[in-house]
Amino acid sequence: SQNAQHAHPRRRRRRKAKLSFDMPGVQQPGLTKKPSWKRHRLHAPAVCLDGSPATIYIRPPQSSSPAATKSWVLFLEGGGWCQSPVDCVARMQTPYGSASTYRQQVTSPGMSAGYWHPPHANNPIAEEFATSTLVHFKYCDGASFAGQAMSTTLSPRAGELRAGSQTVAAGEPLTVTWAGRAILQSAIELLIMSHGLGSATDVLLSGCSAGGLGALLAAEAVRDWLQGADAPLKKFKVAVWSGIFPHLPHSGYTAAMRNIYSFANVSAANACRHGRHALEPWRSCLPQLIDWLIAWLSLGGHASHT
Repeated sequence: SQNAQHAHPRRRRRRKAKLSFDMPGVQQPGLTKKPSWKRHRLHAPAVCLDGSPATIYIRPPQSSSPAATKSWVLFLEGGGWCQSPVDCVARMQTPYGSASTYRQQVTSPGMSAGYWHPPHANNPIAEEFATSTLVHFKYCDGASFAGQAMSTTLSPRAGELRAGSQTVAAGEPLTVTWAGRAILQSAIELLIMSHGLGSATDVLLSGCSAGGLGALLAAEAVRDWLQGADAPLKKFKVAVWSGIFPHLPHSGYTAAMRNIYSFANVSAANACRHGRHALEPWRSCLPQLIDWLIAWLSLGGHASHT
């Protein structure tokens, strides 16, 4: 019929592509590929702010060559700081203060995967370590993996907790633990004893933001732990993303670091704590005042930190 001649052909409905986002510690639904990162829980005293077991995720080497199996990247996750004990209580209700929501296996444990896979042509460090064993340290101590205070019991008053933590009743006693340095040391010991880090020849310690600061503060200690385990290190490098927070007159960062150093009993570089910053040890939290970093920069940034 005439109407049939002018009828529009039936259009096929296109299926909308699903958007997928990798969130730290969350396995994405509908993925059939076997996750390549596996969770490893640590034992006390390596705990998060809320006392739950601190966690690392490990991606095995992507090659069986000796160069890959003896090469490691240790990446410290970022996530800011809690700037008072009560602030840390609020943080306990999030993945940055508690490990209660971390999954057994994930496709991506967080920001570290984006830095190292796939390797970027303009990132020679990522290219060098593309097939290495990657270890992602989940950040849950609120103090750049540097806290070493004993547990403290607090009873927040009404109005002290941040929005989003209303599940915590005002006045309810809560225990907060700052154990960032124990998390690092326990994880390194686990990796040495059970995963082959003690045979590493090339190690890159890295991190982003608060994790980047943590890498700078812990560099000497991590190197010493590896050497103490007789690891045949040829290269020990430190590379941070957004981990330098300069001392600016109108920035609240300096006051925050002073507070964190006090209540979390931050462990920092020995040279800073016992040397020229002995009278004001909180200044060792300022990256531009870390002695080994100053020495490295004075050499033009070309010498490996070994």
